[in-house]
Amino acid sequence: MKKSQGKFMVEAEGTASVVVLEWEFEPLDPTQEAELAPMLDGAAKMTLENLRQRVEVADD
Repeated sequence: MKKSQGKFMVEAEGTASVVVLEWEFEPLDPTQEAELAPMLDGAAKMTLENLRQRVEVADD
């Protein structure tokens, strides 16, 4: 990976909040972008799910 960076943002939504993850990556080999994108998307979804679970446990 030549570059991989992201940020979390918490946005108000009524009486709740929404967490948004923006993630940008640049593979060393540009021809691998199509292959890497689904893997990184899956990792991002797992990250957000893990965060959701931790927040819900902390709320209990």
